[in-house]
Amino acid sequence: MKNNVSTPINIALAAGAIGFAAGILLAPRSGKETVKQIRLKQQDIEERARNAAKEFKNRTSDALEETKDSVRDLAKSAKDKADDLKEEAGDTAATVRRSAHLVAGESKRSVRSIAKDPEVL
Repeated sequence: MKNNVSTPINIALAAGAIGFAAGILLAPRSGKETVKQIRLKQQDIEERARNAAKEFKNRTSDALEETKDSVRDLAKSAKDKADDLKEEAGDTAATVRRSAHLVAGESKRSVRSIAKDPEVL
């Protein structure tokens, strides 16, 4: 999903400029006065555009930092979970080895017992 914040700002600035230009051109003023008003309005529009660009930059920078923080947090959580699983797998493997060793010892004892006295079966 594409979020283009600058489009509404551009539309608002263009509409304001068109409305202002129409008002200036239709108003009964001298040429010098009209030119002066146009320059002042141009400066105002330029200042608004700079401010809007700064605000957009700040918002995107903030969003980028929040995203980076979230990714770092997720990566740390994933690493911690992987470490926990690795430790748990090691513990399980150790338990299986101990159990196998005990079963093997018990099996040897049973076989020796049967070998000594076949009637035990």
